[in-house]
Formats: sequence, structure tokens, C-alpha cells
Amino acid sequence: MLNRQERNDSPDYMKIAKENIYKQAGMAGMAVVVTIVLIFAMTVAWYSNVVHTDDLVFQASSWKFDFEGAIEIETEKQEIAPGDSGIVNLQLTNDSDEAITVLVNATKDANVSELMRERIYFYVDDSQIINGEVVDRIYVNETDEYAYTVLGKNTLVLNETYHSDAYLKWEWVYDVLGYYVSGSVKDNGSVAIDDYMRPVVYDYDKAMFDANGNLITVEGGVSKAEFLQELFETDGYAGRTVTSPTAKGYYPVVVDEDSGYGIWLYLCTKSEIEYATGWDNQISKGDTDGEQYAFSGRLLLSGQQKREAEVQVTTASELETQLNTSGIDKVTLGGNLTLSDTIQVSDAKQVVLDLNGKTLTVPSGKNGFEVQEGSALTVINGDVVGSGSNAVAFQSAGGEVTLSKVTVSDVYRAVHVEDYKGAGMDSRIRITDCNLAASDVTVMLRGNGNASARKTYLLVEDSTITSDSMGIVGNGNDTQKGTDIEIIGSKISGKWAGIYHPQRASSMKIIESTITGYTALAIKGGTVTIKDTTLHGTGDKQEPEIQGSGFTDTGDAIFVETGYNTDIILNISGNKTVVKSDKSYALQVFEADSKYVSVSISGGTYSSDITKYLAKGYTYTTNADGTWVVGAETAATD
Repeated sequence: MLNRQERNDSPDYMKIAKENIYKQAGMAGMAVVVTIVLIFAMTVAWYSNVVHTDDLVFQASSWKFDFEGAIEIETEKQEIAPGDSGIVNLQLTNDSDEAITVLVNATKDANVSELMRERIYFYVDDSQIINGEVVDRIYVNETDEYAYTVLGKNTLVLNETYHSDAYLKWEWVYDVLGYYVSGSVKDNGSVAIDDYMRPVVYDYDKAMFDANGNLITVEGGVSKAEFLQELFETDGYAGRTVTSPTAKGYYPVVVDEDSGYGIWLYLCTKSEIEYATGWDNQISKGDTDGEQYAFSGRLLLSGQQKREAEVQVTTASELETQLNTSGIDKVTLGGNLTLSDTIQVSDAKQVVLDLNGKTLTVPSGKNGFEVQEGSALTVINGDVVGSGSNAVAFQSAGGEVTLSKVTVSDVYRAVHVEDYKGAGMDSRIRITDCNLAASDVTVMLRGNGNASARKTYLLVEDSTITSDSMGIVGNGNDTQKGTDIEIIGSKISGKWAGIYHPQRASSMKIIESTITGYTALAIKGGTVTIKDTTLHGTGDKQEPEIQGSGFTDTGDAIFVETGYNTDIILNISGNKTVVKSDKSYALQVFEADSKYVSVSISGGTYSSDITKYLAKGYTYTTNADGTWVVGAETAATD
């Protein structure tokens, strides 16, 4: 995301920002303009430039430089209504050797009705520190963009199956309570709005208004001034305090005093809110007097292929200095290095460490790297070892760690996430084409509970994770819940468990992977989705018990324990799914009659009877070897 503090220096910063997209940091520019036509007569569709219909078209132009790769947009119709949201299905493959940063902006076409411009917004569920403020939703508009980084020989995937980065979403806001806008508000009361940037959200039913319909308090008796101050402290814009509104009710956020142009905040009156709600209800019921309300907009994907400021280092002290030096984008090892102390990446630093095929040894009994809130470390192409010590290779508390083509070995833990110790940021951990091994838990994931609305994110793709204990582990403490795990095309194995997932209010997808352990997968909370995956339990059969901490090593391929009295949803599908145990059950739920657990099986082969968990419309056959094969029921014929 472009630095807003720099842009605040001029009333023309929004226009200048667009011009500077191709000039920053010596980067070569490229752009794709994506046109979306959304017909909100209860349907919405995204169409690629090779698919045409009578009234809906999605168009994508070519990149403006020799881009090595491809962009794909899926086409899918959806039924929608006010209050709904969805994702932009996008896949971008970078076939070059260099990383590409893709900035996404959204523009609402000028011919769109004011009613629709107030309601439709694009955003990314991510937490960032911007101008010293923790922002937990990034809105994408004409002014503000979101940055995706796609490493060389990697693919950005955003679709319903899985996402290798944060989803780009759209929403139709129900109950229009207020909004940020860009435009001009003059002293004479005239208002010219260029863009509706983001909505204002509070609980309308618990708010109070004065006789003129102006907001007095929001939920819990919070005054309007206090509410505005909270908004201003978490919106990512710097340098303003709560002030009185203009005659038209607009509050300045980032505004040029002479011209009146900039970013303003508006709170709707009670009558305006009631009118908006009534209009939304009318649309929801289809009562539009035959009129179709359309929304059309454009997504601008502005690519930057970095000519990075790069430096090579040959000593540990040089490495630490350069990783935290302003203006340095990439640090490359000139030879094998041994660290004597922890290296911290902080102050919103975003840097790449290219191991250059060399070996980096982390200090005994310490963390090799600590990535702090709002900072990002990408490590590529080499080995990280701990000399058999109890070291942790990478630790994050609200930071971002990306590992690509990295081998980690002889450590206590490869990755340890401690978001509950931070100030509300959510770590984003990406492990792609790596091989990680540890003596304890290889990847430990601790969320931040209710400290943020987002989730701690882990992606494991085309990688191998092995452990002398457990491969991937969460935590059942409510202060450490809130994780989002995606495992794609990978192998996860542990002596006791491949994966232990006790955290509630969390989700995990396992697709086309292999999970192995004494008990391959143990679940005590959250929503777990498994597709086209092999799960193999190798241990001796043991009778389950409710455990206050941990789980019984039952020897099952999948063991579900309901002892935490929290919702557990397990969905298993895919003809290529294999769930087997050498000495125990393919799937065991304890306690099976618990009201907290829901299991649905719609595909796969199982080493023991799972018929009680079959999804509606599915049945099974048995093979000579005693396995159960799940398939859809055949419709009866006359």
C-alpha cells in the first residue's frame, strides 16, 4: 500500500499517487484494468473477456510490459441481496524469476446511481499498521490500494477452494449509516463527491438520535465524539482529531483547507438511514417496479516488477544491520553464516533474505528471527539449521513470514506464532515449496483471540513438514483462538500427530495432501474441511478420554474430541480421499452424541465403518479388503 502519510502532504495526492505507481523504487510498471458489470436484479456475475452474454461482460486488458505469466478470472453467477458479500475469483501466475507486487484499486463508474455507489464496496480482510494505527480491514477504492506480492515461479490464488493470500471481497452494505468519501466540500455548503470509499458501521438498533435525527450515541452509550475518535484512530489516516462538521454534516479527515478537497466522513441522519433501509428491503423483495439497478466498476491491477535495492553480506552483524536498513529491499548471503543472537525485523520493515543456496545457522536456545507487528520477512533459496539445539528458526507476533524453497532442520521449532502477545495484529505465514523439520512442534500457531476481527493465517503449499512430536499445532485457550490454516499439496507428519487442531472460532482446509501420525489428525474445535487427501493413523488403538489439555493418542486417522464443549464442524469430500488407520478407526468421534459436533462425509475410502456420518444423498459400498467407499446415491429410474 502506498504511504498515506506522504500522500497527505498535498490536496492532489490521490491523483499523484496514481501517476507514481510506475515510478516508485525504480519499478517497471504494468497494469490490467478489469471491468465488472454487476446487475443487482438478484443476480451478479463476473465474466472473462472470452465469455460473452447479452448483458454481462467482464473485460481484462493486457499487461503493459512483457509479463511472464498469466491472469485468470473465474466466471460464476451468484444470487445476492442487500447485506451479501462475495469474493473476486482471481489467479495470477508469475513465471518469471523475480517477485511482482500487484496493487489493486477499485473504481465505481460515473454512470452508477448514487444509491448503488453508497452501498457497494471492495475490501481485503487483513490487519496492517498504517500511519501508526492498527487497521483490520483494508478498503480498496480509487485512493487506497492493497498490495499482493507474488514471488518468482509462484501463483496468487484467490478462490472458493483456497486462497494463497487474503481474499479480495465485495459487499453490499445493508443499513447505510455513513461513509468516507473523497471529493470537495465548500464553505458555501456545496458538496461534490468523487468516490464512496468505505462505509461507517455501528449497531443502528442500539443508537440514539436527537429530534433532528442526528446521531447522539452508539452502542453502550458511547458519544458521537468518542465514536468518531475511535474511527479516526483505526482508519489509517493520520493527523486529525474530532472536529465539528460542516453545514452539510461532513467531518474533515484529510482535507486541503484552501480547496476543501480531500477525504471526508459523513454520518447519515435517522431519516436517511430509514430511507436507505426501506430501499434495500424493497430491492430484496424484488419490488422494483420493473426497474433493474445496475452497478459497474473497474478493478485496476497495477503491477510492479522490482528493481530491488540489494546488498550482499558476509557477516552476521552485516546481516542484522542491512535487514533493518531503510531503503534496502533484499539482502543476499555471500557465504554460510552463524548467528550468535536473535535478529529482529521491526518498524514495519519489509525485506527479502536470499540465502543464495547457503546455510544459515541460528543461535542455540534462541529465536533466529523475530518478526514484529506490521513487519514482513521473506526468506528464499537455502538452508536454516539449528545444530541440534532447541532454537526456534522464525517467530512472529503480528508479522508476516514467507518461506519459499527453504529447508529448516535441527531446530526445536521451525515457525512459532505468538499473536496473543501482540497488540491485535494477525500474523500471515506462507510456506511454499519448503521442507521443515523440528524436534518439537514444527509449526506452532497461536492466534490473538478476540483482539482483532481477523484471523492468524497459515498457508502450507507444496511443502513437507515433519516432526519428532507434532507437525502443526494450535492452542485451545480462548485468548489464542482465531486461526485460518490452508494446507495444499503438502505432506505433514508427526510422531504423535500430523496436526492437532483444538482452537475454536478457527478454520482449516486440507486439500490434496497427506497427513500421517500416531493419530494423524486430532480435532477439538473449529471448522475443518478435507478434500482429496490421505490421512493415515499408525499408532496402537487406545480408548479415548476427555482431556483437559491435549488429546488421547487413539491411533485413529481422524480423532474428534468434544471435551471443550465448543462447535466442531468436519466436512470430508473427494473421490481421492483415503482415511485409514493401521490398528484403530478411520474416524472416531468422542463423545459421539455431543451436540457440539457435526460430521459430513461425501466422498473417499475408509478403513472402518463411517456410515453414520454420511452426508444426505450419499451411500457406500464395501470392498473385499473391508474398506468403505463413499459415493452419491444413484437416482431411481422408472
